[in-house]
Amino acid sequence: MAIFIVIAIILLFVKRNMTVEKGGEVKSVAKEQGEQQKKENSIVQEITSIQEGVKQKDERWNGKERGVEVKGVALQQGLQEGDRIDIRIRYPDGEEYVVIAQRGCYDVVIEENTMTMWLLEEEMLRLASSMVDCEYMNGILYTVRYRRDMKQESSTVNYIPKEAVYELMKNNPNVVEKAQISLWKKYRQTLEENMRLQNKESEKWNLSMQEQNEEQEHEEVVYFD
Repeated sequence: MAIFIVIAIILLFVKRNMTVEKGGEVKSVAKEQGEQQKKENSIVQEITSIQEGVKQKDERWNGKERGVEVKGVALQQGLQEGDRIDIRIRYPDGEEYVVIAQRGCYDVVIEENTMTMWLLEEEMLRLASSMVDCEYMNGILYTVRYRRDMKQESSTVNYIPKEAVYELMKNNPNVVEKAQISLWKKYRQTLEENMRLQNKESEKWNLSMQEQNEEQEHEEVVYFD
């Protein structure tokens, strides 16, 4: 009897040691996984930091920029905070010119067709002139976005404000604001019309799917005599 008790104690001791060893292995594996996760998180943070640094360096700053609310330009769908863009003007005859080259856009509200840009004095004057020019020549101002995942060479600004536009702006200081509001209303109306068309198409698609489902359910009905 005593022998069996001794054997039982030995087996219990061995089992306990095995459990401790397994527990140590589990802890060791968990520790390794935790360290690996920390390493991966560190790499992700480093990559994100580099990308943000590149994005900030891409913006040209000299300390003389001023924040300007822009709402007389047709915004590209999918435009996001911090995207680098060109603002271009296109005339009815198809000619187009770069007004603002590779500047960041902020406080973007696609639904309201508004954004904020930090521009130099000459850029603000050029943009204002292009709005007046666009309004009287029945042109369009629109954005072109640069890629987010790589650095691209900036476009060349080739828009030259017309002397007649400068004269008009000088004689009537309110003409710029009027042109911007007029263009904003036009682009806003276009945006709303596009949204209505999209909603109509969505409703048609939903109705078509509903009819197909009803037809399918009708075909699946089995009648018994």
